[in-house]
Amino acid sequence: MSRAAEIARELIAIPSHISRTTNENELARYIADHLSNYAPVDWNYVVADRPNLFVRFGESPIKLLFACHMDTVDPWGKEEGKFSPFSPTIIEDRLYGRGSNDMKGGIASLLTAIEESESQNLEGMAILFTIDEETDFLGMKHFIENQAFYNTCFTEETFVICPEPSAGICNSQRGLIELRFTVHGESAHAGMAYPGNLNQGNNAIIGVCQAIAKLRDYLNLHQHDTLGHNSMNLSFIHGGTNSGKHIISRGNMVANICRFTLDIRPVVFEINAQSVADFLKNEITNTGLTVSRIAKIHDYPYMFTPKEDFQKFNQIVLDVTGELEYGQMIGYAEGEMIRNSLGLSVVNYGPRRNETSHKPDEYVEISQLDQVAEVFKKTIRAYCL
Repeated sequence: MSRAAEIARELIAIPSHISRTTNENELARYIADHLSNYAPVDWNYVVADRPNLFVRFGESPIKLLFACHMDTVDPWGKEEGKFSPFSPTIIEDRLYGRGSNDMKGGIASLLTAIEESESQNLEGMAILFTIDEETDFLGMKHFIENQAFYNTCFTEETFVICPEPSAGICNSQRGLIELRFTVHGESAHAGMAYPGNLNQGNNAIIGVCQAIAKLRDYLNLHQHDTLGHNSMNLSFIHGGTNSGKHIISRGNMVANICRFTLDIRPVVFEINAQSVADFLKNEITNTGLTVSRIAKIHDYPYMFTPKEDFQKFNQIVLDVTGELEYGQMIGYAEGEMIRNSLGLSVVNYGPRRNETSHKPDEYVEISQLDQVAEVFKKTIRAYCL
């Protein structure tokens, strides 16, 4: 068994999803114990019992930063998969277990690379381990907002690698906007809902759907040369007649309330939570409906790092793998916050992404763990020795 696979098994066996009995704390202890032989490990508690870790090698300005998250999504149930989420199982080239692909596999490759480098002599490297990436990004927000507290020293040359599961070098990704609305209309008997009737009411559900259709057309006017179009998903809608305590379904009544949630993945800076909220509110109120609540859950822009910004890393990947492949992240990854808040060059690069991330029987290919470990080892030597 390779060293990267061995470390990955140990990481997977430590649950780090968020529940009443588990979080990232035990995994943080494992990582800190592993790295304390090479560099000081700073514990920065974001919320009770949930720390970020920051590991800095040497006192020189940071030339290379690895940004990792320690949490995973929830484990799958016994009836959902063939393998246990926390009893790592190896079958041929696959290592099964929760977090194997996202992103304990990437962390294992990084820890292996550090073990196999001249780590006592490293200068200008740091590693950030955050909490809560799979939920509300509390760890990365804390890092971005508390630079002095973390004793960082970045320059315009600092290069950042997030060991997320990826398809080659992922130097771009869509942003993330999540909005929740509550909209009110006017109820009436369904038999009165025909054109020209002054007492036909105002259907909140129909008005919302019409406004969302116009929003889709508006979003399609904007696109990015690499990322393409914005995406939009109406992920939740609930409407009907407001009885005072509950929203009820009555076929003979015009719906006077509608609640909905939108997920938008923007590819231009003009599309953000405020611009989308303003557009929808204007379209909705123009139909005579009222908006009583707009909650902005997430508001993060897109990320794009030009290939010219990381030419040294390009050559390393080409030397190790024999090919250069560029892609974009499917979901939102928090490296965007580093790119757009701190102005640093950021890429996502880790074991090859597969269809099992966040699903039952998640796995990572062991050959990918070893290959990524070799890429990281050569990157560390090129930037920090």
